[in-house]
Amino acid sequence: STRGISINEDLINSAMTDNDALSELGWTMAHEVYHAADFALDLSSGDSRFNIQIVEDSKDPSVVMGDIMEEIYDNWENGTDLGKRFDYPFNDLNEHILDEEKANDGVVTNMREEVFAQLGALFHSNPKQLQEQAPLAYDYIKNIRDSNLQTAQTAEVTNEITQSTSPADTSQPEGISGEV
Repeated sequence: STRGISINEDLINSAMTDNDALSELGWTMAHEVYHAADFALDLSSGDSRFNIQIVEDSKDPSVVMGDIMEEIYDNWENGTDLGKRFDYPFNDLNEHILDEEKANDGVVTNMREEVFAQLGALFHSNPKQLQEQAPLAYDYIKNIRDSNLQTAQTAEVTNEITQSTSPADTSQPEGISGEV
């Protein structure tokens, strides 16, 4: 199957001139890249600290979470600045738990995947806040980033013979703006 990322055209156009829109575009791209990594490498389901389980009890339904998921959830529940970034998807979780008519099939997987992607985006947009307010989550996502980051291997050149004696053209190509 083929996967892709769709980005709202208005967001892209707004990002050209509006810093808030540019930040949101960056957040959205990081979120979607973390989804792609998660789907390709099965990351969010591979660590019990990231688990979430709905305990269906008709009188008092509850959620049992792994340490990292609970740390993020507690931030959301306490309304911290970090927690507010997880209104999506946690608002949906409460809605599902409290509505007896809704089946919880698939909700757990969706929550795990969405929290993972939000966590990845937050790691790239505000790592200091993440490290201070959710250190377990910070270490978790940093380890995933560090252990899966691949850097290009370049050969070291020694004694290169340069043919040109004219200075390099360091001006920007026409049609590309440095003010993005």
